[in-house]
This record gives sequence, structure tokens and C-alpha cells, in this order.
Amino acid sequence: MEVALPEGATLSDEQSSAVKAAITAQLTTQLGDGDETMVDYIMVMVRNHKTMAGVAGEMNDLIGEEDSATFSNFLGGYLSESVLPFFDAEGKPISAGAEAEAEEPAAA
Repeated sequence: MEVALPEGATLSDEQSSAVKAAITAQLTTQLGDGDETMVDYIMVMVRNHKTMAGVAGEMNDLIGEEDSATFSNFLGGYLSESVLPFFDAEGKPISAGAEAEAEEPAAA
């Protein structure tokens, strides 16, 4: 399955800030520079539901094929672990209350 923000999903301000910080940190670690313009460009791709293969393809000319593959693998993993669990398959937010209700045993 290809990782992407589900169609219809919109990142909250808090989620956007966290994703942006993770992108900046990874670019700084990987390339030595968390260029704000590149970070903003990547955020646009994430918000526009681009798949990680699409992100890698767009970044090939900017940072090279190997670095774009490494970066898109990082971003896909980050989104899978830290963002996608908060959305259902249709891109609707999953509320914390709904998760708690689903995990609580039914009353006898």
C-alpha cells in the first residue's frame, strides 16, 4: 500500500507543525540544511495527498534520486506512525473519544 494522506483528510495546526518539524529535522540530518522553501514545498505535497513515490519523483531533480528515496521512506514512515492513525480510510478524523469507546469492554 502506498503511503499518502487520505483524500479528504486535513491536517490540524498541531499536526502540520509536527510534520513540518519532522521534515525540517530529517532534511537537516540528511542534507545538512532544513531549507524552509523545500520544507514548505514538501508540506504542500503532503497536504495535496501525494504518495511517497510521487514525493520522491518530485524531489529527484532537487536532491538526487538516492536522497529523495531515503527522504520519502522517512516521510512515509513518519506519516504512517504519527499522522495516519488519526484518520479513517475516508480521511475523516478519528476522535480520541471514539478510540477510547472502541477499546472499552461493553457493559454486561
